[in-house]
Amino acid sequence: MKNKIALWVAPVVLAGALALPAAAQDQTPSSSTSGQTATPPSGTATPGVTERQKNQQKRIRRGVNSGQLTPHETRKLEGEEGKIQADKLAAKSDGTVTPAERAKLQHEEIKASRDIYKQKHDAQVTTPKPAGSGSTATPGVAKRQVNQQARIKQGVNSGELTKGETRHLEKEEGKIQADKLEAKSDGKVTAAERSKLHHEENKASRDIYRKKHNNRTAKSKP
Repeated sequence: MKNKIALWVAPVVLAGALALPAAAQDQTPSSSTSGQTATPPSGTATPGVTERQKNQQKRIRRGVNSGQLTPHETRKLEGEEGKIQADKLAAKSDGTVTPAERAKLQHEEIKASRDIYKQKHDAQVTTPKPAGSGSTATPGVAKRQVNQQARIKQGVNSGELTKGETRHLEKEEGKIQADKLEAKSDGKVTAAERSKLHHEENKASRDIYRKKHNNRTAKSKP
């Protein structure tokens, strides 16, 4: 059994700032965000990947709100975003993100960008839910998402979580994010929707604990 490790909360990159002009984000599934040449980041810094994660979350959210993305498409896209997050954590876990790892992350982001574009512009649409009156605020859910991302990150860094376990957990977190977006899309999160989200968060929390305390550990990177 693995030693118990205290859970801690740290900021994560799920919530976004750095808004880009809306017209420019979904015209084409662009493979780059700038034509300028920048000094490659060093250590574990991945500012380019993080910025694209924020941007792609905004594109998914707009697709849900507009009805361009069905619940199934949203879950698939959020699962893809979860895999990118898992691979980013694995790349950072030894204190250095190699050029090969950076290239892999950028390739995954480019593919995800194209997938968002394709899913938003295919024939599958969903009928927007009737506009509700109330609140879309989900501070409890958002706080738990931040906490659980911190727990996953700590598990990757300590070696308690294997790459496969991390991808599974991030896929689960992606489903929660997709369901949260769907719940918010009509301008009101109902009591039933809040209950469902908390139920999903409870399950995810248990899954994180179990995977961190089983007999499987990650192999050290060369």
